[in-house]
Amino acid sequence: VKCEATMAFLGSGASTPAAAALYLCALTHTYILFNVVPYAGYMAVELLSHSSSSSSENALTSDSVGFYAGLLGTSFALGRAFGFAPWRYVRSSLGEKGSLIASLVLSASFSALFGLSSTFAGALLARFFLGLSNGISGAVKRAALDIARSNGGEDEAEKAPARILSVMSWGCVVGPALGGALSNPLAGVTTTTTNAVAPDGGWWGDAAGTWLEGRPFLLPNIFGALLCLLSAAMVWAFVQDGASEKRPALSATVGKIFSMATKQQSRAEDDSVDRESQPLLPSLAVGDQNTLPSYVEGDKEPSRRKEPPSAMADIWKGEQARRHLIAYWSFSFAAVCIDEALPLFLIARLGGTGLPARSVGSVLGGAGLILVLCQRCTFESLLLRAGMYRSKRIAAALGTIPAFLVPLSLKLNGGTCASLMASSLQPMSWSSGESERSSCDLLAPSAFAFLILLAGSLKVFSALYFAVGGMATGRTVPPTHRDEAARIMTLGALCTRSVAPTVAGALVSFSMSPSSVAPWNPKYGSVAVWSVLGLVMGVCVTALAFTLSEASSGLSLASPGVKDRRSKYLTQRQRAEVYVKLWEVHYDKGSETTGAKWRRVARKVIALNRIKTGSPPKKGAMRTDALRYPFTVDAEPPTTELTGVSPQSRHTSWADRMLRTGINPDLLPFVILGTHKDDKSCKPHVLSPPLMDALHSQLPHSCSDANFWLRYSLVRDGASIETLANKVSTSRYTILAIETMDGDVFGSFNSQPWQKTDKYVGGGQSFLWRMKKQRSFGANSESIEAEADRESDIEVFHWTGENDLCQLMSDARIAVGGGLVVGGDGFGLVIEDDLSRGSSSSCVTYGNPCLCPGSENGRFEVANVEIWSMTSFLLLADAERSERNAKIIQDNIAAEGAWSNYF
Repeated sequence: VKCEATMAFLGSGASTPAAAALYLCALTHTYILFNVVPYAGYMAVELLSHSSSSSSENALTSDSVGFYAGLLGTSFALGRAFGFAPWRYVRSSLGEKGSLIASLVLSASFSALFGLSSTFAGALLARFFLGLSNGISGAVKRAALDIARSNGGEDEAEKAPARILSVMSWGCVVGPALGGALSNPLAGVTTTTTNAVAPDGGWWGDAAGTWLEGRPFLLPNIFGALLCLLSAAMVWAFVQDGASEKRPALSATVGKIFSMATKQQSRAEDDSVDRESQPLLPSLAVGDQNTLPSYVEGDKEPSRRKEPPSAMADIWKGEQARRHLIAYWSFSFAAVCIDEALPLFLIARLGGTGLPARSVGSVLGGAGLILVLCQRCTFESLLLRAGMYRSKRIAAALGTIPAFLVPLSLKLNGGTCASLMASSLQPMSWSSGESERSSCDLLAPSAFAFLILLAGSLKVFSALYFAVGGMATGRTVPPTHRDEAARIMTLGALCTRSVAPTVAGALVSFSMSPSSVAPWNPKYGSVAVWSVLGLVMGVCVTALAFTLSEASSGLSLASPGVKDRRSKYLTQRQRAEVYVKLWEVHYDKGSETTGAKWRRVARKVIALNRIKTGSPPKKGAMRTDALRYPFTVDAEPPTTELTGVSPQSRHTSWADRMLRTGINPDLLPFVILGTHKDDKSCKPHVLSPPLMDALHSQLPHSCSDANFWLRYSLVRDGASIETLANKVSTSRYTILAIETMDGDVFGSFNSQPWQKTDKYVGGGQSFLWRMKKQRSFGANSESIEAEADRESDIEVFHWTGENDLCQLMSDARIAVGGGLVVGGDGFGLVIEDDLSRGSSSSCVTYGNPCLCPGSENGRFEVANVEIWSMTSFLLLADAERSERNAKIIQDNIAAEGAWSNYF
């Protein structure tokens, strides 16, 4: 969705020959899709006129060819739908490189055959096999991800899909423009002109000219075939296949492809399961010690294992997911109908503009250029201001309904082609048509600009709907089903797109053909066509978008007794004034926003430097000093001696630094985002500023300058594991903080995003932590210094390296640490799916004791849970923008993701 054309060719992972090869593959893919659009109607007229024996009165014309032109689009879409699943297995057998080369070579062959077709049936068959052989999109995105990871790590991998989609966007410009320009190259070249230029037969020679005249649509397809072969050669020469994973034999892959029609495929078992990919444990029932599975390191499976239910069945059973899918497919159908009807309107003579293929390609190419230039800014600004579902409704309306304005182009052009020529109807053929209607070769400038702007805006908002629709649908299913949901979306969209071209073509033929039984004059048929497509279909899909709402986060499954005890505990905590004071000393009374505070400090440093030196320092140096040394008005300006402050001195006692007279709170090594001392929706917080400071000193070097951002709070967001997963799934470095009803406070630092999987993830940077002393509500009588010391006194248990069972989130639990130790259940800490109960025990991963030693058998009842993201941003708006972009990437990372549906 991010159309970053420059980013597609810049950056550490984008300038290698392998990346260039993949970009060429992406451009080739969209060229194959769109180059046929400008001349499809003329091709159907040409092929059917040669094979038809009908009279001249009933001969096919550009006004009545719509149905047959739609069949060409339908055949290609059907081929892609039938090839969707087989290409997945081909990629698993041959790898991305092998499958990409195979697809490109097959596409080159069938593209050439399509251009050489002499019958309409042959063209349909060639176009079907061209779609069937097109497995470029999935393979090129997966290969781009591998290259980006090898060149620039995960940061580059996050940009890879956007780069590929950016190049594909340019295919919307190149495909129609070149397809229209290269089709029928001899159009308008009369015998006299040819002999004047070259007496031996013109530019092409007599033999070549005659041969090309009989195959007017060969050149755009030969060009596509050459692009495919060039792409295949570059992939073979420069792209290295990721051969680390074991692939099934080709014979097994062929067997899978043929067996898909008769039986359901079971998941292939990986023989090389390592410790990090151990399967999910059965649900842990609180108090049921006899049902706990044994989980000793090295075990491949727990003692019991249930077969996972069908993901497709689970997705379709969910009402929210089902409604989102239906709305998505409906919009896809309407959008393709509009895309297919526009070129048919442009070539129609009675009710349209009667343009030749090259002019049709210019209009469609101009619309594609608007898509390239405007989709990113439109997406970001609309999503930021309107939110996901309002953006989806706006995109549904503006991506379809304005299509009813297309007939206004005839008014701007002075009328239809037929009215402009004031000629009687003649049997239409390509060769005669080009020379007879020279007056309709070009549109009036106002009509040309109007059509480009209108078609371009429709494409921009259609692309926006596909992106936002994919994100919204993905959030209606568990994260473990999102790849499957993306595949269902894509397969359904391909099925609707296989029907839409024929429906649009039949509607155009019925409305504009002189032999139609329609009750209106064919010259007014365009009004009927675009009223149906824009008003009827557009209003329907917009209404469907308005019926959708964000998936509910679900109700807490905690028992009423637990809820009552939690409510009572939190009420007591809120009344404990000492914890309120701990936050108040972190913020000045009536404090400004974080951004205003930094600006205020910078202005003070400028004033102090001017007083001392008589002239301000350099602007860049001033800003750096201001952010690094934020002093109060009475403080001295920064000096060279201060640059020697050691990192250890910044992690001295929180109470000493905060409470000593003359020390400014801005000297804290972190900023708190997402909440504040007066945030009633999150009070009481689990983490207090002195506890944050103690944890901050234990963070790895990569987070040493990070700030705390509250992403999830049980008090604010509700006790729902689905809500928790949606809010923190893109945050890499997080702190999990748990407060029990006994006053124990503990948690973990994790170095991987919290996402629902059936395997453990994480690594050596993670650790478990706990406060050494319980929180006490009698602390109001104690001094704030004593309570700050209590909050700062923590124990940390780092990764032992004995196993990789660091963190796990499933539908049943959140767990940190694993590996059975005598006297425990093997989890460092675990919380059940209702976020009301959990347990803690010794585990091999961190070598920790029970984190809540005062509880019975390590069992505890949860009072509050928070997850804090460690972010480098100082401003909440910047952090949210970064996370939003990461979320877009994550929701569409699958090779069959929603982004690709536009292409």
